Amino acid sequence: MTNIQFQFYSKAPVATLSGGTWLAAAPLANLQQNLLSLRARSSNLLLASTKLNIDLGATNIPVRMIGLARHNLTRDAQVRISAGTTAGGIDLYSTGWIPVWPAVYLPEDLEWEDDNFWTGQLSAEEVVGYPSHGMHDAGTNIRARYWSIELNDTTNPDGYVELAHLRMGTIWSPQRNFARGAQLVWEDRTVSDYSLGGVLYSETRPPARVLRLAMKGITRVEAFGALLDAQRLLGTHTPFWVVPSPDDTARRFKRDFLARFRKLDPITQAFHDAHETVLELEEWL
Repeated sequence: MTNIQFQFYSKAPVATLSGGTWLAAAPLANLQQNLLSLRARSSNLLLASTKLNIDLGATNIPVRMIGLARHNLTRDAQVRISAGTTAGGIDLYSTGWIPVWPAVYLPEDLEWEDDNFWTGQLSAEEVVGYPSHGMHDAGTNIRARYWSIELNDTTNPDGYVELAHLRMGTIWSPQRNFARGAQLVWEDRTVSDYSLGGVLYSETRPPARVLRLAMKGITRVEAFGALLDAQRLLGTHTPFWVVPSPDDTARRFKRDFLARFRKLDPITQAFHDAHETVLELEEWL
């Protein structure tokens, strides 16, 4: 089983983005902001319009996980992620065309009458209420200056492709997985109050996922390297990506999310060379 993964830092905010055809009111620069209400929107669905080129500025920057948060890509959409020694090149890495929504079910997992029987993809009903995120794990760190992301969704009923946040960076995964007893909950943000007459009024707000887990048996290097640095650099105001169970492909859309530290818990030295801490991660909306 693959242990929990974190992408604490993204190289996207300092990259130079270009390519495609994007609305002036919703440019590619919006993908470099942490405010998810800012979106990049293509002017049409032509393949030449729904792509972006990424220049990281140097050749020695490692990238393993690439992701697009809050997209409107349909079940038929495909993506191609490439990296090269020159702009638009594919000589260092290429996924080829792969589905944005990959198959997660085997035929025996579904009923013949199910709409997704032939594709094995998540159904539209399953993902209602969950933000649409697309994350790709290259499997190893790729060092390249030039990247490109091409999107093929020419039948999207919206008439455009819309994206909110680009992430590119390495993965940190502890040697020992989180302890038993981890909790994942939908936290209701709706505000309710009673009128003077006793009528209950509610202002509906989007709920947020909250993940609580304990990390035990952390090595000294992990404790005073990745974790302590993440507390210092990210604080409680900067988002990062968390993947609690990378092997649970059928439920990753429920368990993976863009998060922030809700609070910074101390790192405790439990034994001579073993440390532990508690993480409370709140979904970034």
